[in-house]
Amino acid sequence: MTDTEEMEIGYRYVKSRDSKGELRDVEIPLRLVHFLHPREEDRFLFSDAHSQTVTDLGNAIDLAIAGRPGVTLASRYRVDWQVPGVRPHRPDFVAFENFPDVWDNRRSTLPVRDIRARPLVVIDVTDRPTRRVDFEQKFLQFYAVGVPVYVIVDVAGPPDAQRILGFDRGPDGFKPLHYDPDRGSFIPGIDVWLRWGHDSVVVTQHTIRDIPPHSK
Repeated sequence: MTDTEEMEIGYRYVKSRDSKGELRDVEIPLRLVHFLHPREEDRFLFSDAHSQTVTDLGNAIDLAIAGRPGVTLASRYRVDWQVPGVRPHRPDFVAFENFPDVWDNRRSTLPVRDIRARPLVVIDVTDRPTRRVDFEQKFLQFYAVGVPVYVIVDVAGPPDAQRILGFDRGPDGFKPLHYDPDRGSFIPGIDVWLRWGHDSVVVTQHTIRDIPPHSK
């Protein structure tokens, strides 16, 4: 295994009996193998850069899609696509249309087919220990479950090389979306432009107005 695969990236608690036979919660470290298909109880540790980007991006996209009936931005849910052979993932964001008006947000897993929601776009923000999963296994599996657009906000890329990579569904796999140097990539489904600013992701609507990230 590589150093990244050996790195502890989170934890889960499991029930275990101690030497006296008493049932106790035991903390189990999580590694890269657990990140692709997590359990509901898994808790991952992210860098400040990842967490801040997720917060800012979520706030801005929520503002951009406000008022669109049935369109919801789900953040950090465990998503069960209910596709045979593919176990659930936990992307940073999935924008859905036809999302139910009433949803119990205490639930940790979204059963996509049961609620009859249709994914519009999946967005992942990279972090250094888990970056490879976003570019490799998730890339292939999101295509297999029918995701129409996949966006990787690569904040954990090489120094001074943070970037936004958008991919549109083609007949044989994901194809790169065009990236305009000034506006970034237009993301179908949620109808926003995403680009990398000086030190953060910038969300722009078709009105060419940047959406402030802290306005939620």
